[in-house]
Amino acid sequence: MTLEVLFAQAHQGRTFLLMLLCGAAMGLLVHLATYLHRISALWGSAADLLLASGLALTLGWVLLQSGEGLRLYGLLGLCVGGALYVGGLSFAVSWLMNRLTRRQKPPRTPP
Repeated sequence: MTLEVLFAQAHQGRTFLLMLLCGAAMGLLVHLATYLHRISALWGSAADLLLASGLALTLGWVLLQSGEGLRLYGLLGLCVGGALYVGGLSFAVSWLMNRLTRRQKPPRTPP
C-alpha cells in the first residue's frame, strides 16, 4: 500500500464523518421546521428556506473540499447522520421542546 492510498482513505473517512454530522444537523433543522410550522406559517417557511440553503451549502462545501465531486460515501454519510438523528436525538429534542413550551404557558388559576 502506498502513502497516497492511505491518505486518500483517511480523507474519505473525514469527509464521511463530516457528512454524518451535517446529516444530523439537517435532521435537527427538519425537526425544528415541523415545530415552527405548527406555530406559524411564516416561521415554518423561513425554516424551510434555512433547511434548503443549509443542504445546498453542505453539499457544495463537500464538493469543493473533497476535490473529487460528490461521492457515494458522502451521500451515505448524510443519510446515516439523518437516520441517527431520527433514531436517537429526536426524542431528546422533542422532550426538551415539550418542557420549554409547558413552562411558557401561564399557570391556571382556580375559578
